[in-house]
Amino acid sequence: MFDALHEANAVKVEVAGKRVLVLIDPSKQLQLNTTEVALACSPRALGADALVRCLYTQYVPGTARLLELAPQAEWFIEAYAPDGAMLDVSGELLIASACALVEQALVKAPIDFATRAGVRSVSKLDNVWSVAGQPINYAHPALAAQAGMDSAVNLDGTTYGSLGLQVPQTLNVVAQSEIDQSTQTFSGAGDWALLVSSQTTNYLTHIYTHLVPNQAQNTASAPWPSQLALAAGGAMYCWLSPQPAALADVSVGDVAETSAAPETSGACETSAAPSDYLVKIADHDLAVHLDGNPFAGERALISMRANVVAQAMLF
Repeated sequence: MFDALHEANAVKVEVAGKRVLVLIDPSKQLQLNTTEVALACSPRALGADALVRCLYTQYVPGTARLLELAPQAEWFIEAYAPDGAMLDVSGELLIASACALVEQALVKAPIDFATRAGVRSVSKLDNVWSVAGQPINYAHPALAAQAGMDSAVNLDGTTYGSLGLQVPQTLNVVAQSEIDQSTQTFSGAGDWALLVSSQTTNYLTHIYTHLVPNQAQNTASAPWPSQLALAAGGAMYCWLSPQPAALADVSVGDVAETSAAPETSGACETSAAPSDYLVKIADHDLAVHLDGNPFAGERALISMRANVVAQAMLF
């Protein structure tokens, strides 16, 4: 049944609502193909939202220079979607891999992983894992810096001002006083719209989100929760209060017409903005600490819990 996974050490980890199947294959004995990955992730088999293989970096072609610069990155991670397509290694997948390797007593935290995007570090404090998130950037830096918004989206006939972020998909972040969960699609320039609402008590902001796709585009897979956490945390850093419909008539190339610029720009510059957020996504908590301006290509530290839910040796 699992020809390519014969005698594979498999650990199933749940992290941020995702089920990740971690295959520990130190010397790259497994010959994975899309059929085997899809079968392993199928609900009829092991069932997973993603599959990760952990192997020694020295067995990955082209990593000699990386090991010279970062010899501590002994483990390499490659990730696959349930259909067998290659995935970028997100924060959840890094944490799932670290959790599995520690459970098998193969490493101790903190861990530096090698990936196709470079070296990523994972640390652990008590039972909470932390990883540096990918940088996020404005989709239109000049307009966003001046106005605090750079686009407009239409939700069920109502126009809202939005902020375009690259996470790496183009994500239009819309601040609302309350979120209508029945909203299924939007029209605008981005791939996805992230509707954001918040409640703040003692500088701890509870951010509630609802992700909807662009009705006019054939979008790729949705952003992972860590990307949403970065985007939601960053949006609330700039938007201390919702600004609906503030950019109804503003285009990317027409900065001068931005009527809401003074208020939103001032919000971005305030020193009173909290730097720590608790982001709730689908009943799972992600603690996010923003390091400086989250829209300048800097990173945020994402912390979450991970649990091993199953282990197996596949024959």
